[in-house]
Amino acid sequence: MFVSLRYLYICFTLLTMAFSLRIGTYNIHGFNENKSDYLQTIINNHDIILLQEHWLFNSQSHLFQDQLSGISSYSVSGMNETILKYGRGFGGCAILWKTSLACNIEPVKIDNTRICTAKFKLLDAIILLCSVYMPCDTRYDDHNVDAFVEVFNDIFHNDICNNVTI
Repeated sequence: MFVSLRYLYICFTLLTMAFSLRIGTYNIHGFNENKSDYLQTIINNHDIILLQEHWLFNSQSHLFQDQLSGISSYSVSGMNETILKYGRGFGGCAILWKTSLACNIEPVKIDNTRICTAKFKLLDAIILLCSVYMPCDTRYDDHNVDAFVEVFNDIFHNDICNNVTI
């Protein structure tokens, strides 16, 4: 079996990047100015952050780049902006990455407010990262079990999984 030097180089580079890529996840329970310093500390120690429960509307997604330095982001809201909201927000997922990251990032739109997905293209490979907010009470609430099944179906039975390393 013949293996080209280019193939070996790509494999070596991908393995090196995969093992040195620092990915974190954080359920922030509402993003605001009071939490931006702590989130910035997390970002400083990671290349990519998968964020859950930011409680922002889609129109507020710019706040990540406004209040945090050196990042780009993609987010989805768990709330409908056309409905008047009282009290605290809920849901929402985001993927934050350092702007210095040496890869191409392509947000992937899925029609599910519990999933924020992006393709990270590293050389000849594509890595699909998902920030997912799942319901926590499945023992007493059958609707939450249905939400789990729906989220997994949306991730794995969608065209986004074609030609992607998961």
